[in-house]
Amino acid sequence: MHMASTLAHLAGFLYGARGGPVAVVASGDGGWVHLAPEVAELLSARGWFVVGLDSKAYLATIVLGASTTTDDAEGEVLSTVDASHVEDDAIAAEVAKLSGPIQQVPSAVSAAPVPARERCL
Repeated sequence: MHMASTLAHLAGFLYGARGGPVAVVASGDGGWVHLAPEVAELLSARGWFVVGLDSKAYLATIVLGASTTTDDAEGEVLSTVDASHVEDDAIAAEVAKLSGPIQQVPSAVSAAPVPARERCL
């Protein structure tokens, strides 16, 4: 098996006036939508300078040549093949295609979606 790692860039948002207390708000898996901007706006209205980070960026470890029952590292390995011939440049080119707007194919195994506000209560 061959392994590669990458970290996508984070997007940033600023709310409020500099000079007050500082708060850092990082969004979750849903990106900079729903609860994170609401929290940032609420804090800035109360005098905070808010730095928002869209943490819908991923640090990933990719294992080439392995297939699992859940399409991720948590599942049982079903099969493996030798992927040592795959060059790092080819991996980087394919990973680059995952940046920006994409049409994602959902995994066959997934958790039930829960609205952000309910997760925080």
